Amino acid sequence: MLRRRDVARLLVKFCGLLVVLQALIRLPEAAQGFSFYLRALKRLGGTSTETLMVLAVDYFAQLFIYFIVGIGMIWWARRGVDGSIPTTEESADANNSPKLPEIEAILIAVLGIYFLCDGFTDLIRIAASVSINAIVARIPWAVANWPNLAGYGVGFLKIGIGILLILRREGIVTLRRRIPEWVQNTRRWKPFQDTTSDS
Repeated sequence: MLRRRDVARLLVKFCGLLVVLQALIRLPEAAQGFSFYLRALKRLGGTSTETLMVLAVDYFAQLFIYFIVGIGMIWWARRGVDGSIPTTEESADANNSPKLPEIEAILIAVLGIYFLCDGFTDLIRIAASVSINAIVARIPWAVANWPNLAGYGVGFLKIGIGILLILRREGIVTLRRRIPEWVQNTRRWKPFQDTTSDS
């Protein structure tokens, strides 16, 4: 019978594997786009080392971050879950059955890590795009950054959501488990029932 720490490990490893697969699946497309952009720049008169570095960051940094985060989640599964679910608490449970709130808290933390990863990769991608425009097209940095302010805002918003999910995961689980009770109480609440009966 699976213990709750075993279930949590499997879930974290599965999420990490999905992140790694996402990076590997998108790698051929990124390599094709990088080579196409590189050939186009060579036709325009060659490329500098700075341009090559910015291009590499633009096309491969996001995938590299996803890959490292996925591998880190797979590696962290045993150590992190063991720290989140104390052995004494588990041994006290006669059935060792998985407890849903603890598993939900771990999954919310994993979701928060994904939001952090996605936010950082958005910021890196936008910064690389702005750098390419500033270097290749010789556009001033302020002008190149102006159309991407919303993108920066979304990236920082994702980072904030990720930090919130990681730090407040137990409170979020408690809140989610109280929602059905609140909905049930709302359905039972009939403010106009007494008025109707009196009339």
